[in-house]
Amino acid sequence: MKCAVRCWVAWVAFALATWASPAQGTSRPEALFEELWDSYDRQYALFEAKRVDWNALYQIYRPRVTPQTTDDELFTLMAQLLGHLNDNHVILVADDLSRAFSAGYLGRYINEVGLAAAMELLATPPMPARYYTAPPRSRGGGHLLSGWVGPGIGYVHIAAFEDPEASGAAMDSILADFSGARGLIVDIRNDEGGDDRVGKVLADRFADRRRLYMVTRERIGAGREDFTPARYWHVEPGGAAQFTAPVILLQNRLAVSAGDNFALAMRVLPHVTSLGDFTSGCMADMRWQDLPNGWRYSISFNRFDDYAGRCWEGIGVPPDIMVREATSDGVTDPAFETALALLTTSPPAPQDESGSARAARVSLSAQFVREFEEQGLAGARDAYRARQRDLPRDSWFVDWDEMVTLAGRLIKEGRIDEGLAVYELHAETFPEFMLAHYWLGSALLRQGRVEPGLQAWDRALALNRRGHPREVRAFMDMTLRGSVYRAGVEGFQHAFQELCTEDPAAVRPEHLNEVGYALLGTGRTEEALAVLELNVERFPDYANGFDSLGEAYAADGQTQRAIQAYEKAIALDPEHGDHAREMLEGLRAGRSE
Repeated sequence: MKCAVRCWVAWVAFALATWASPAQGTSRPEALFEELWDSYDRQYALFEAKRVDWNALYQIYRPRVTPQTTDDELFTLMAQLLGHLNDNHVILVADDLSRAFSAGYLGRYINEVGLAAAMELLATPPMPARYYTAPPRSRGGGHLLSGWVGPGIGYVHIAAFEDPEASGAAMDSILADFSGARGLIVDIRNDEGGDDRVGKVLADRFADRRRLYMVTRERIGAGREDFTPARYWHVEPGGAAQFTAPVILLQNRLAVSAGDNFALAMRVLPHVTSLGDFTSGCMADMRWQDLPNGWRYSISFNRFDDYAGRCWEGIGVPPDIMVREATSDGVTDPAFETALALLTTSPPAPQDESGSARAARVSLSAQFVREFEEQGLAGARDAYRARQRDLPRDSWFVDWDEMVTLAGRLIKEGRIDEGLAVYELHAETFPEFMLAHYWLGSALLRQGRVEPGLQAWDRALALNRRGHPREVRAFMDMTLRGSVYRAGVEGFQHAFQELCTEDPAAVRPEHLNEVGYALLGTGRTEEALAVLELNVERFPDYANGFDSLGEAYAADGQTQRAIQAYEKAIALDPEHGDHAREMLEGLRAGRSE
């Protein structure tokens, strides 16, 4: 699901190891700046949340980039531009310059203490061991550390949010140890981030009832406020038992990513009081991309709000009780001492969190999945539609990913008609969601149901504005592969030429590769070969194109050509030629028999 700040930690280690790497290409300074700005313009999810006028910033920084701008000057200008986003997940790395920049608090922190010191701090438990009354115990793959810290007071530190099943079992074991505790300190300071699903699993062990704590959306359209349908995250009683005695949640500015979102979950529980400093404020997920000169950058592509619609990106989740010295110096720990004193002498009273309970919604998709398994498609579908019709709109939601996952699983199991019916129900639920119709059409075409598949794609094309990369990839697939289904190889060639005439740079090698590979997967080998041969002709340096072409030749029984294509793929990209080498070994062995 997500490893956002684990990605940040990995970036730090990667930057330490690769700062001597050479650049991988060159481009004019103006073109590099334009590409960076445009990538964020089309993909970054938080302009509105942060009230950033991205167009105005373009007017400030673009005139400063000229053909004479040096690489160092360009990096500085790009860093200044990105710095306005105040986002820990916005990172720019130039290995050839030995420079790296992070646009949020963590970047400034690294600049102050240094990379090595930051990594060492994150690897060190935040509370000095002297506070334990007995040696602590490590569980959950080393990610949870727990022990007694006072009469009837337990303590658990969560170092990372990894592996939902193992972490849930570890917390169950910890809470069993603390079953008689009158209070508990949960510490997420200096966590490494990880998987938000783990944060929910752990928070469920403290839940008194179902409460909404987070709403997430992924940017998916040309407009800066174009997002996927919302996903609603709830805490609810889960696990072997719930701990509902007073809890103090320790947090600081190095509680990051999945730690941020765990703080959102815990703060809606009446018996939990947060103490320390603001969390890091980097909730969103990030994706990495490359500039033509070899520089790398990351983009936050979704938005996380709390149950009341507040976005804490760049700010951090605020504590209920502020302790400025929220990080231990290794000898004393003011935040921990304050938490221990509160639980020992005067535990905080339960807070009014009725808003999160009132905001809780019923998951119609989860109910549909359960009823589908119990009573089959027809009954589950009827009940699903009836709830949509009869229940107040603000009392329910549909998790689009749950529906897609169920549909894909059914088709994989060979339950084709049922899987397609779920895809159709999904598209019916989200009629304005372009991807819903795209996925439905793709599934129909894979089953050889060409006419309804193309009809679904026509609906998707009508909704597709080609502004977001996922929109562009879907558009290319539907246009190019759709032309094959409509008019064969000749239709494909015509569509390809039209796209190139409209914009010579629009069709990328990965677009053609995806089209060819999809055709190959449905047994249309002749058409796949036509597409993949054109791909390597137009993009002779694209290693993956030769790899896919080799697979198509092998499927068509053209062993020698397959060998030659795989050899070319390895020659172009020796470091990532494992698949080609494996296929070559099999082809050569088969030919020698």
